[in-house]
Amino acid sequence: MLGDDNFDAWERAVGDALYGAGAYELVEASKHRPAVYNEAMKVYARTYQAWEELDEGDQGDEPEEPEKLYRAVGVPATKRQKAWGAITRSIRPALRAKVDKVKRGEVEDLIRAVGDQYFKATVGSRSN
Repeated sequence: MLGDDNFDAWERAVGDALYGAGAYELVEASKHRPAVYNEAMKVYARTYQAWEELDEGDQGDEPEEPEKLYRAVGVPATKRQKAWGAITRSIRPALRAKVDKVKRGEVEDLIRAVGDQYFKATVGSRSN
């Protein structure tokens, strides 16, 4: 269970559990921050806009969204479900309520949100 002072141990335990379940790519993807994804999305938006402006016969394939920078694309839903359950069972209800905005199944976002809450709490408590 994640407490106030064991985030590193919790993060390792989650990584070990997901590795054992064959879904470690969820942990790897969770390490990429939104800024990287947001920058890639800006490039994608410009590319997509240019693609839309082409005549239909000249368009070719639709540009792909750069989701691989932020998501573990290709992880089966069953692995995501198991990972989600393992992670949500390992955090306190109060913390679960704070990360409740994360869409069910978006494991990478859940891991990021838990880390963000932990670091927000520890930085805030150190500055008081």
